[in-house]
Amino acid sequence: MALCEPNIAPSASEVDLQLPPGVPALRFFYLYLTADCNLRCRHCWIRPSFAAGGESAPGRHVPLELLQRAVEEAKPLGLAGAKLTGGEPTLHPQFVPIVDMLTAAGLS
Repeated sequence: MALCEPNIAPSASEVDLQLPPGVPALRFFYLYLTADCNLRCRHCWIRPSFAAGGESAPGRHVPLELLQRAVEEAKPLGLAGAKLTGGEPTLHPQFVPIVDMLTAAGLS
């Protein structure tokens, strides 16, 4: 078995997906919510900007409407969950509405 071909049986919802043969369902995606962070971790490979005061600068975060559109487009591909990252995702000014939107969409 090749590394990119996991031996995982498709779920019932994946069987109904209209994907080309051999194309696996999209299970998770990473949402980089903001480019700001309130820490300066040496191990961070993303290199976000330091957010003095713990607030994201205007224009340095993904709009909620764009995230909603991404979820709507990914659900038919089998999207089951989202991993929130960034910078520091909780600095996004609409963090709670984002989590509410993902929960309402049935994502983990």
